[in-house]
Amino acid sequence: MKSANLNSIQERLGLNDKTFSLLFEIPRSEWQKYKKGEKELSETVRKNICHFCNLEGRFLSDDCIELPKNIVVRKELKKARYRNILSAYIDVLKEYFGSHWQIYSLVKSRKKTTWSFIKDFFTGGTSSINNEFTDFTPYYLVERDGIKLLVHVKNWILEIYELSPTINMNFFKCEKRFFKNVGLVKFKN
Repeated sequence: MKSANLNSIQERLGLNDKTFSLLFEIPRSEWQKYKKGEKELSETVRKNICHFCNLEGRFLSDDCIELPKNIVVRKELKKARYRNILSAYIDVLKEYFGSHWQIYSLVKSRKKTTWSFIKDFFTGGTSSINNEFTDFTPYYLVERDGIKLLVHVKNWILEIYELSPTINMNFFKCEKRFFKNVGLVKFKN
């Protein structure tokens, strides 16, 4: 039984068959046969997809249940595939998004709220400074054909957040963090 929700995950993340099968650890031939309706996905594959997307199995077996508004994928990377964590940042972008996507480097930005002003006043600003500077891992905005994703690798965990197609690409909020676009990433061949 083909799942419209499973196809919807692939479409909403903007991934081709090769990248989708790589990301979700599905043998490529199995994914292609599934898409043609020739084969069912194994229970292991379905569990992997649910695990990586933090979904219950019912989302893949019952198309009457709508997927969450924004899909989030979390996948532990295999350390042996990469020279080190620094090379993994770039290698992951090339591997999953390649030349078909526009990739932008982001910096976390802080939007001041009344509460943060009060907290900074009484703490001398140290609480927000500590929170701001504990994570130096890079964030990326990847965009293609109106599909926008926030990509992040930390502690060998790849995180991909589906963003609204209408977000302002220069400054936006995701998962309680604000991000500012600092420019297009160009890879050396």
